[in-house]
Amino acid sequence: MIVMAASPFRVWVTQLIRGICALTALLAIAAHATAGLPGTLDPFWANGTALGSGKLITTLGPRADRATAMAVQPDGRVLVAGFCQDIGLCAARYTSDGVLDASFGGNGKLPQIFVPNVANVSATLALLPGGKFLLAGTCSDLGSNDFCVFRFNADGSIDATFGPGATEGSVITPIGSGDDRVQAMLTQPDGKIVVAGTCNNGVDSDFCAARYLPNGTLDASFGGGGKLITAFSNRDDVVNAMALQADGKLLLAGYCNNGVTDDVCALRYEINGTVDASFGVSGKLIVVVGSSVSVAYAVTLQSDGKLLIAAQCFTGSKVDFCTLRYNANGTLDTSFGGGGTLVTSVGTGNDYVTAMMLQSDGKLILAGHCAVSGQLDFCAVRTTAAGALDATFGTGGKLSTAISNGFTPATSNDFVTAITLQPDGKLLLAGH
Repeated sequence: MIVMAASPFRVWVTQLIRGICALTALLAIAAHATAGLPGTLDPFWANGTALGSGKLITTLGPRADRATAMAVQPDGRVLVAGFCQDIGLCAARYTSDGVLDASFGGNGKLPQIFVPNVANVSATLALLPGGKFLLAGTCSDLGSNDFCVFRFNADGSIDATFGPGATEGSVITPIGSGDDRVQAMLTQPDGKIVVAGTCNNGVDSDFCAARYLPNGTLDASFGGGGKLITAFSNRDDVVNAMALQADGKLLLAGYCNNGVTDDVCALRYEINGTVDASFGVSGKLIVVVGSSVSVAYAVTLQSDGKLLIAAQCFTGSKVDFCTLRYNANGTLDTSFGGGGTLVTSVGTGNDYVTAMMLQSDGKLILAGHCAVSGQLDFCAVRTTAAGALDATFGTGGKLSTAISNGFTPATSNDFVTAITLQPDGKLLLAGH
């Protein structure tokens, strides 16, 4: 990652016409002081669009499009993936300047209908060496929703060498006895693919994951035959995020229902998929943040092994951004923020954090959507490594930007789902 200095703030959006919003929005912060202040729109990106520089809207499918994942390739091109109604999993690729990349798919978009029975849920994305990439989501198969993973070539064509037999570029994996929902995916240094989410056991939902060999076959050395399911309680446990430690251990985070409300919870696994009893209490963390409901949506790791969790938490009158930092053993790091936790109010109403990114200088960026003047806008916060707001970013460490207020109705809501950095240090936010 590149440290962001004085730099403009960039937004890129994919929005559907006729009032149905399909939005891929990027917030970018340039690395050069001459380009503008940190947290301001980038005047040199996506010039000439209807929304003005720094914002971009692209229609992918015939109906609603929802961007849910984003990655920047080593050459600076930006790949965004999500769910397109009546199509399934979908993606688009842009140049570093915010122009659709004509060398990808059809005019910068994947043209095929890859998943006729894809469920209306999130897609997740992972880049591979040589320009190939993976998309994972939730697919309907024989009456239930299962994990599905697809591999594509650099030009956007399906990679028929991935997956067993006649699946041609894809694998579909049932995990639980009921519906399974994909929420996160990553690749290990050895090329293995880990997909995580929430799986129904016939009664309630549990944390679950599957690990695949690079060719798409299940890795029998992980969990039970390449799969695992772990319950926190006899109520719903939901995964929203995943991270891989340098030692190969796997972290899953989300929320667990305690019978009354939802709490932040996290779980750590050994390389072979067994629960790591040295983390938290018997491998698990359950945390109450704020006064009642608290839900983890993002997790990342520092180079020293400390764990950062971003959560939406109810603080008595509204929902705010909440950030927690833990030591490698799962104990709260009280040197961060106020006793290990930082609570940040951004807008005038509820603030929903959904994404997080750690800069190479240790500063932390949290992004989501915040209620401002009766509508939800893109918003972001930057903190110091110690857990204090970074006053050099935006206004007092915070910013918000409306994307769809140039359309009818003007009070349309904008939702952030992903965050990343370009090679030049500019920050991109994507959403719908």
